[in-house]
Amino acid sequence: MIRSTLARYLLVGVANTAVGYGVILILQLQLGMHAVVANAFGYAVGLLVSYALNRRYTFRSQRGHTTGVPVFVASAAICYLLNVAVLQFSINVVGLRAAISQALAICAYTFLFYIANRYVVFSRHGA
Repeated sequence: MIRSTLARYLLVGVANTAVGYGVILILQLQLGMHAVVANAFGYAVGLLVSYALNRRYTFRSQRGHTTGVPVFVASAAICYLLNVAVLQFSINVVGLRAAISQALAICAYTFLFYIANRYVVFSRHGA
């Protein structure tokens, strides 16, 4: 059993990414859906998987879905905006290459969303 919530969170991240990407590929390649639309559906499915697995497995939260889901979605949106800010800053201000900037932005998103999930979304006090 993995004891660390961070390790479980990262494992859930791999799972939700794989599921989301699988949905994208099926919709785009098998059903002929436009890439952008398939991407949106894949991300939505991945976000649902992330919520479900993080709620039950990572943080073992008892928080109800009616309050948990909106806070989770808002936290994901805020962390995504911060991801974009890190990306833009590292490219346009610091002058890093796009690939390096993307990696930094992904790390920032992952860390910030973990903190949001642990201390806000699935906090024992937020239930």
